[in-house]
Amino acid sequence: MFEVTRLASRGREANVELLRGFHDLFPERVGLDEHTRVVECVAYTLTRLQPNMASDPKETRKLAYFYNELIQDGRRMKKADVGTYVERQINRLRSKQAVVRKSKRPLKPSKTQGVIRGLQVWAEIDLPDVNGAGLITLTDLQRNIRKEMRVMWVTQAPMKLYALDREVEGTWSKECCLPLSRSVAATIRDLVGPDFGSSETDHKYAQEIQMKMTEAANKNTLHDPEFSILDINSGLE
Repeated sequence: MFEVTRLASRGREANVELLRGFHDLFPERVGLDEHTRVVECVAYTLTRLQPNMASDPKETRKLAYFYNELIQDGRRMKKADVGTYVERQINRLRSKQAVVRKSKRPLKPSKTQGVIRGLQVWAEIDLPDVNGAGLITLTDLQRNIRKEMRVMWVTQAPMKLYALDREVEGTWSKECCLPLSRSVAATIRDLVGPDFGSSETDHKYAQEIQMKMTEAANKNTLHDPEFSILDINSGLE
């Protein structure tokens, strides 16, 4: 029990830092459209894929805003045109080796193909209407993600950030798949044995383990509020 409680505490602290960085680049605004907020979550999450971004806040800002604009532009296009447009815009960025002068445009990201796929998917997804509380229901969002492609880190990590930002992590249900990064899979393997890949079945079983960890972390503890499954997920990173 001590181990999972420690993981949950570490994860809660990591989520606080995640939100602090997100709100620094994309602060809450009056009248902000929820679809816009989801796209901002995607842009920030994909930016965090790049190594050493914390040491270069100017480049982080440029890249996050570039991703945000790219997704928004793609969402106004015909779906058939999105893939080519996103790939072309990313590949037009300068590599670090080619930089000779300062530019308002960011450097070309590493992990290019994963970034391109994430941008394409979120530009193509039909975002659901808001619910009675003015928010997007997580299960509706997950359902629409599945209509476009199988679940993977680039689909689930932005959804996790949206849940944290809107403080609806308590509504994360079995129907919503947690992000399953390599580091999360490795930590689960070290703690309890199973080795997971990236299939939807792997996501499902890894999530069941994290649900049990969340229950154990909250059992006979005085934490208020209780730990969420997103705390456990971040603690496993």
